[in-house]
Order: sequence, then C-alpha cells, then structure tokens
Amino acid sequence: DWHTRGDDELAVLMGEGCAVLLLETDVADDRPGLAEVAAIEVGLATDAEDVGPVLAGCVTRALAQAGVGPRDLWAVAPSGAPGRYGDQERGALGALLAPGTAQLHCMDLLGDTNAASSAFQIAAVLAAAQEAAEPSSRAALVTTVDRDGVIGCAVLRIAGTA
Repeated sequence: DWHTRGDDELAVLMGEGCAVLLLETDVADDRPGLAEVAAIEVGLATDAEDVGPVLAGCVTRALAQAGVGPRDLWAVAPSGAPGRYGDQERGALGALLAPGTAQLHCMDLLGDTNAASSAFQIAAVLAAAQEAAEPSSRAALVTTVDRDGVIGCAVLRIAGTA
C-alpha cells in the first residue's frame, strides 16, 4: 500500500489494528446499547475531484434518512484521508456541518489503518460520548473516504450515559 501512494499521501503513517463491535437487532434490558445505527449511505467517486460532491450527497441522504439536521450532530469522526482525498473530505464536511461540531480524529493517533479505520472511528465516537457531558440523546456522523473511490458515512444515534 505504501508504494502505491502519491507524494501528497506519504506524510501519514501506516497503521495496523482491529476493532470489534457488537451489533444486535434487539438489545437486552440488562445490557443497553451504546448507539443505534440511524442511517448508512455509500457512493463511488471516479476520481479525487468527485470525492467532495459524492461525500456531500451521502451525508445529505443519510441525515435525511435519520431525520437529523447538520445542527443536530454532536460530533463527526472523519476518515482523515491523506492528500487530496482528505482535502475533499474536509471541504465537504466544512460546507455541510455546523460550526462547533466536535471533530474526532483517529488517524492522527493510529495511522492509516485502511479498512479497519471506520471501526476505530465508531469506537472513538462511542468512547467520547461516554465521557461527554451532553444531552442523553445525540447524533454523530462517521465518514469514510478511500483512495480507491469508496465513499460512505453512517449516522449514529448515541444512547444516554449512565
């Protein structure tokens, strides 16, 4: 993977990792869920210049499906893709999201973990939500931008903290 990167992508360290999340359709009363998946949207960008518009479309559709507005988002966990892909992601999110939306960045700490990145992003959202002194019901956005053109996002409805 390292040898296929462009010059604008070499500053990001490569990472390895695994995160395991338990997804259930029904949650037992004695083990409450941490979040609900409210919406998932995916798209495909044919080149780096398409990343921003494709991501913006995914986010707009996911928020509508979840019944959440950009101002209702407590946090966003962007992929932090390197180079022009990341520039496009930052631009799209900057145009869509309300100022003050918390930004949770995993790549700075873990490096680029490729396909495992989204699982780490979700884990970061869940961990930050448990620590935050926010209202008990809130929404978060996780985005993914891959240099192969795979674009996606998920809206999570965070459960209240104990």
